[in-house]
Amino acid sequence: ENTIFQGEKIFYLIEPTDENLQKYADWTRSPTESETFLGDCVSHCYKMHLREDNTVLIPAGYVTGR
Repeated sequence: ENTIFQGEKIFYLIEPTDENLQKYADWTRSPTESETFLGDCVSHCYKMHLREDNTVLIPAGYVTGR
């Protein structure tokens, strides 16, 4: 559970398919990880913008970036 008490936060969600989890593993080992957005490496990346007093439950296993 994530609750935003002050300000805002953006989350990027990627479904935990076998293919996406492999892409995540490859991305974390890449020397260009800090220069590459993982969302560009997968077919679907969902952007979620949370503001003050918003709460979200992220399904288990989802790859998230903040």
